[in-house]
Amino acid sequence: MKKKDYILLLIIMLVLFGGYSWVMKIEQKEYSLLVSQFYDDFIEEEYSILYSYFWFGPEFEQLSEHDKIGYNAQHMINNRYWYRDIKEYKLLNSGWRGRGVRKVTIQVAVHRGENSIKKYKDTLELVRKNGVWKIGDFQTGVPANLP
Repeated sequence: MKKKDYILLLIIMLVLFGGYSWVMKIEQKEYSLLVSQFYDDFIEEEYSILYSYFWFGPEFEQLSEHDKIGYNAQHMINNRYWYRDIKEYKLLNSGWRGRGVRKVTIQVAVHRGENSIKKYKDTLELVRKNGVWKIGDFQTGVPANLP
């Protein structure tokens, strides 16, 4: 290959990388709002609202809104119980998992006793359905300290 071919290849790679970075930045702005709203409502224990942030797959199409709330609420109540006193959260990183799918890591700071803050990491898989970002999977990082 000639020097011109290498330069052209480099330019093409830079343009593709720039386009990819631009799309990722735009999408991150979109799903960052979802993550913020979800954690704000999670902290405030708004269980009847939390289900609306989740994507329910085809196996849930027959469920009523009431049943979807119930299905989701118990899971969220259990997770919220183990966290106890959440002080703050922040999006640490995000990764591409395919078209319309992102995996994000959230750091959650929790008050644990006198002047003690413990940090846990949650993982969310976000899916874009019909142009709207939803949570496809929620994995908590807080351990369940069972008796």
